[in-house]
Amino acid sequence: MAYRHVSEEERKQIYRWKHDGYNMRKIGELLNRHRSTLQKSASSPIATALCLISLSC
Repeated sequence: MAYRHVSEEERKQIYRWKHDGYNMRKIGELLNRHRSTLQKSASSPIATALCLISLSC
């Protein structure tokens, strides 16, 4: 399976679901992605800042 980067829309959805209390395993199932891929994306400081700005939190 080829690696795909997490898109901006997926990243926004990850943060929404995390805010709503979903764990990474459930989010991975919903996005059809492995949870470690999502954790790496969500833990990036630049990605976090950009996502929070775009969500207007």
